[in-house]
Amino acid sequence: MRSAIIPAALVLLLLTAGCTSLREPCAEGSGTIVTEERIPGDFHAIRLTMPADLILIPGDAPRVLIETDDTIIPVISTNTRDGVLTIATTRLCVRPSGKPRVTVIYRNLDEVAILGTGDVTGEGVIAAETVKLSITGAGSMDLAVATRSLATTIAGMGTVNLSGSATDHNLVIPGAGTVNAARLDTGNTTVEITGSGNANVHARDTLSVRITGNGNVQYSGNPRSVQQSVTGIGSVKPAG
Repeated sequence: MRSAIIPAALVLLLLTAGCTSLREPCAEGSGTIVTEERIPGDFHAIRLTMPADLILIPGDAPRVLIETDDTIIPVISTNTRDGVLTIATTRLCVRPSGKPRVTVIYRNLDEVAILGTGDVTGEGVIAAETVKLSITGAGSMDLAVATRSLATTIAGMGTVNLSGSATDHNLVIPGAGTVNAARLDTGNTTVEITGSGNANVHARDTLSVRITGNGNVQYSGNPRSVQQSVTGIGSVKPAG
Protein backbone atom coordinates (compact mmCIF):
# COMPACT_ATOMS: atom_id res chain seq x y z
CA MET A 1 0.00 0.00 0.00
CA ARG A 2 2.80 2.41 0.83
CA SER A 3 4.26 2.07 -2.67
CA ALA A 4 0.89 3.13 -4.10
CA ILE A 5 0.44 6.05 -1.71
CA ILE A 6 3.81 7.66 -2.44
CA PRO A 7 3.27 8.06 -6.22
CA ALA A 8 -0.19 9.47 -5.57
CA ALA A 9 1.27 12.02 -3.18
CA LEU A 10 3.89 12.96 -5.73
CA VAL A 11 1.23 13.44 -8.38
CA LEU A 12 -0.76 15.67 -6.02
CA LEU A 13 2.35 17.70 -5.26
CA LEU A 14 3.14 18.18 -8.94
CA LEU A 15 -0.42 19.23 -9.72
CA THR A 16 -0.37 21.74 -6.89
CA ALA A 17 2.94 23.15 -8.04
CA GLY A 18 1.64 23.39 -11.59
CA CYS A 19 -1.46 25.30 -10.53
CA THR A 20 0.67 27.66 -8.44
CA SER A 21 3.00 28.38 -11.35
CA LEU A 22 0.03 29.28 -13.55
CA ARG A 23 -1.00 32.03 -11.16
CA GLU A 24 1.76 34.43 -12.12
CA PRO A 25 1.63 37.91 -10.61
CA CYS A 26 0.23 40.88 -12.50
CA ALA A 27 2.64 43.12 -14.35
CA GLU A 28 2.22 46.44 -12.55
CA GLY A 29 2.99 49.84 -14.04
CA SER A 30 5.75 51.73 -12.23
CA GLY A 31 4.72 55.18 -13.42
CA THR A 32 8.07 55.66 -15.14
CA ILE A 33 7.24 56.05 -18.84
CA VAL A 34 9.86 55.02 -21.38
CA THR A 35 9.95 54.44 -25.14
CA GLU A 36 11.47 51.36 -26.73
CA GLU A 37 12.17 50.93 -30.44
CA ARG A 38 11.96 47.54 -32.08
CA ILE A 39 12.70 46.41 -35.63
CA PRO A 40 10.04 43.93 -36.79
CA GLY A 41 10.29 41.34 -39.52
CA ASP A 42 8.59 41.93 -42.86
CA PHE A 43 4.84 42.38 -42.46
CA HIS A 44 1.80 43.52 -44.43
CA ALA A 45 -0.85 42.99 -41.74
CA ILE A 46 -1.22 44.10 -38.12
CA ARG A 47 -3.20 42.48 -35.31
CA LEU A 48 -3.71 44.36 -32.07
CA THR A 49 -4.67 41.96 -29.28
CA MET A 50 -4.11 44.17 -26.23
CA PRO A 51 -5.58 47.43 -24.91
CA ALA A 52 -3.45 50.15 -26.51
CA ASP A 53 -3.46 53.23 -28.69
CA LEU A 54 -2.01 52.10 -32.02
CA ILE A 55 -0.77 54.77 -34.41
CA LEU A 56 0.01 53.80 -38.01
CA ILE A 57 2.45 55.84 -40.08
CA PRO A 58 3.69 55.01 -43.60
CA GLY A 59 7.46 55.13 -44.03
CA ASP A 60 10.49 53.56 -45.66
CA ALA A 61 12.04 52.14 -42.49
CA PRO A 62 9.55 49.88 -40.68
CA ARG A 63 9.83 49.93 -36.90
CA VAL A 64 7.75 49.75 -33.75
CA LEU A 65 7.86 52.32 -30.95
CA ILE A 66 6.32 51.33 -27.62
CA GLU A 67 5.65 54.00 -25.01
CA THR A 68 4.56 52.78 -21.58
CA ASP A 69 5.84 51.94 -18.09
CA ASP A 70 9.35 50.50 -17.93
CA THR A 71 7.88 47.52 -16.07
CA ILE A 72 5.29 46.89 -18.79
CA ILE A 73 7.62 47.06 -21.81
CA PRO A 74 9.05 43.54 -21.18
CA VAL A 75 5.59 41.92 -21.27
CA ILE A 76 4.57 43.46 -24.62
CA SER A 77 5.41 41.26 -27.58
CA THR A 78 5.69 42.38 -31.19
CA ASN A 79 6.12 39.18 -33.12
CA THR A 80 5.97 38.76 -36.89
CA ARG A 81 4.81 35.53 -38.46
CA ASP A 82 3.65 34.84 -42.02
CA GLY A 83 3.59 38.56 -42.75
CA VAL A 84 1.45 39.43 -39.72
CA LEU A 85 2.73 41.70 -36.96
CA THR A 86 0.94 40.78 -33.73
CA ILE A 87 1.01 43.22 -30.83
CA ALA A 88 0.13 41.43 -27.61
CA THR A 89 0.98 40.91 -23.95
CA THR A 90 2.73 37.82 -22.64
CA ARG A 91 0.77 37.87 -19.37
CA LEU A 92 -2.94 37.62 -18.71
CA CYS A 93 -2.85 40.34 -16.05
CA VAL A 94 -1.23 43.64 -17.04
CA ARG A 95 -1.88 46.89 -15.19
CA PRO A 96 -0.08 49.84 -16.77
CA SER A 97 -0.30 53.27 -15.18
CA GLY A 98 -1.83 54.54 -18.43
CA LYS A 99 -2.85 53.18 -21.79
CA PRO A 100 0.23 52.01 -23.74
CA ARG A 101 0.96 53.86 -26.98
CA VAL A 102 2.32 51.82 -29.87
CA THR A 103 3.49 53.51 -33.07
CA VAL A 104 4.08 51.34 -36.13
CA ILE A 105 5.92 52.71 -39.14
CA TYR A 106 5.08 50.47 -42.10
CA ARG A 107 6.23 50.13 -45.69
CA ASN A 108 3.34 47.99 -46.95
CA LEU A 109 0.03 47.45 -45.18
CA ASP A 110 -3.21 45.87 -46.35
CA GLU A 111 -4.86 44.51 -43.20
CA VAL A 112 -5.56 45.87 -39.72
CA ALA A 113 -7.41 43.87 -37.06
CA ILE A 114 -8.38 44.54 -33.47
CA LEU A 115 -8.88 41.37 -31.42
CA GLY A 116 -9.89 42.40 -27.94
CA THR A 117 -9.87 46.10 -27.10
CA GLY A 118 -7.85 48.86 -28.65
CA ASP A 119 -7.91 52.03 -30.71
CA VAL A 120 -6.20 52.50 -34.07
CA THR A 121 -5.42 55.84 -35.71
CA GLY A 122 -3.73 56.41 -39.04
CA GLU A 123 -1.42 59.34 -39.67
CA GLY A 124 -1.34 59.00 -43.43
CA VAL A 125 -3.12 56.99 -46.12
CA ILE A 126 -3.10 53.19 -46.27
CA ALA A 127 -2.54 52.59 -49.98
CA ALA A 128 -2.91 49.03 -51.27
CA GLU A 129 -4.73 47.05 -53.96
CA THR A 130 -6.98 45.51 -51.31
CA VAL A 131 -7.49 46.53 -47.67
CA LYS A 132 -9.16 44.55 -44.86
CA LEU A 133 -10.27 46.13 -41.58
CA SER A 134 -11.88 44.24 -38.71
CA ILE A 135 -12.86 44.61 -35.07
CA THR A 136 -13.51 41.46 -33.04
CA GLY A 137 -14.00 42.65 -29.52
CA ALA A 138 -14.32 46.34 -28.75
CA GLY A 139 -12.39 49.23 -30.18
CA SER A 140 -12.19 51.97 -32.74
CA MET A 141 -10.44 52.78 -35.99
CA ASP A 142 -9.86 56.15 -37.63
CA LEU A 143 -8.18 55.54 -40.97
CA ALA A 144 -7.73 56.93 -44.48
CA VAL A 145 -7.38 54.48 -47.36
CA ALA A 146 -6.73 54.47 -51.08
CA THR A 147 -7.64 51.10 -52.51
CA ARG A 148 -9.50 49.22 -55.19
CA SER A 149 -11.27 46.91 -52.75
CA LEU A 150 -12.02 47.61 -49.09
CA ALA A 151 -13.59 45.12 -46.67
CA THR A 152 -14.74 46.33 -43.25
CA THR A 153 -16.12 44.02 -40.56
CA ILE A 154 -17.28 44.76 -37.02
CA ALA A 155 -17.92 41.44 -35.29
CA GLY A 156 -17.78 42.82 -31.78
CA MET A 157 -18.52 46.35 -30.67
CA GLY A 158 -16.76 49.28 -32.20
CA THR A 159 -16.63 52.40 -34.29
CA VAL A 160 -14.84 52.82 -37.61
CA ASN A 161 -14.24 56.24 -39.16
CA LEU A 162 -13.09 56.13 -42.78
CA SER A 163 -11.91 58.63 -45.36
CA GLY A 164 -10.13 58.45 -48.69
CA SER A 165 -11.23 56.42 -51.69
CA ALA A 166 -12.17 52.88 -52.67
CA THR A 167 -13.58 51.52 -55.89
CA ASP A 168 -15.56 48.91 -53.97
CA HIS A 169 -16.44 48.81 -50.27
CA ASN A 170 -17.94 45.73 -48.63
CA LEU A 171 -19.19 46.51 -45.12
CA VAL A 172 -20.46 43.81 -42.75
CA ILE A 173 -21.71 44.35 -39.19
CA PRO A 174 -22.62 41.03 -37.53
CA GLY A 175 -21.96 42.55 -34.12
CA ALA A 176 -22.78 46.00 -32.83
CA GLY A 177 -21.05 48.96 -34.33
CA THR A 178 -21.02 52.21 -36.20
CA VAL A 179 -19.25 53.01 -39.44
CA ASN A 180 -18.80 56.63 -40.45
CA ALA A 181 -17.71 56.51 -44.07
CA ALA A 182 -19.34 59.59 -45.58
CA ARG A 183 -15.82 60.90 -46.31
CA LEU A 184 -14.85 57.68 -48.07
CA ASP A 185 -15.50 58.17 -51.78
CA THR A 186 -16.57 54.85 -53.31
CA GLY A 187 -17.94 53.68 -56.60
CA ASN A 188 -19.84 50.70 -55.24
CA THR A 189 -20.79 50.01 -51.63
CA THR A 190 -22.38 46.91 -50.12
CA VAL A 191 -23.71 47.00 -46.55
CA GLU A 192 -24.91 43.98 -44.58
CA ILE A 193 -26.15 44.40 -41.00
CA THR A 194 -27.09 41.17 -39.25
CA GLY A 195 -26.44 42.44 -35.74
CA SER A 196 -27.09 45.95 -34.53
CA GLY A 197 -25.38 48.80 -36.28
CA ASN A 198 -25.43 52.05 -38.15
CA ALA A 199 -23.57 53.12 -41.25
CA ASN A 200 -23.10 56.38 -43.10
CA VAL A 201 -21.62 55.77 -46.54
CA HIS A 202 -20.86 57.55 -49.81
CA ALA A 203 -21.41 55.75 -53.12
CA ARG A 204 -21.43 57.20 -56.64
CA ASP A 205 -22.49 54.20 -58.71
CA THR A 206 -24.28 51.46 -56.77
CA LEU A 207 -25.43 50.88 -53.22
CA SER A 208 -26.70 47.53 -51.97
CA VAL A 209 -28.03 47.21 -48.41
CA ARG A 210 -29.28 44.15 -46.54
CA ILE A 211 -30.55 44.51 -42.96
CA THR A 212 -31.72 41.41 -41.10
CA GLY A 213 -30.90 42.70 -37.65
CA ASN A 214 -31.35 46.18 -36.28
CA GLY A 215 -29.69 48.97 -38.16
CA ASN A 216 -29.84 52.16 -40.14
CA VAL A 217 -27.95 53.20 -43.25
CA GLN A 218 -27.60 56.75 -44.51
CA TYR A 219 -25.96 57.42 -47.84
CA SER A 220 -24.68 60.26 -49.99
CA GLY A 221 -23.11 60.46 -53.44
CA ASN A 222 -26.38 60.17 -55.39
CA PRO A 223 -25.77 56.57 -56.54
CA ARG A 224 -27.53 55.65 -59.77
CA SER A 225 -28.69 52.33 -58.28
CA VAL A 226 -29.91 51.67 -54.74
CA GLN A 227 -31.00 48.17 -53.77
CA GLN A 228 -32.26 47.42 -50.29
CA SER A 229 -33.66 44.51 -48.33
CA VAL A 230 -34.84 45.21 -44.79
CA THR A 231 -36.33 42.21 -42.99
CA GLY A 232 -35.28 43.31 -39.53
CA ILE A 233 -35.68 46.70 -37.92
CA GLY A 234 -34.04 49.55 -39.74
CA SER A 235 -34.01 52.02 -42.57
CA VAL A 236 -32.08 53.04 -45.66
CA LYS A 237 -32.29 56.70 -46.60
CA PRO A 238 -30.32 59.57 -48.12
CA ALA A 239 -28.26 61.63 -45.72
CA GLY A 240 -29.31 65.15 -44.91
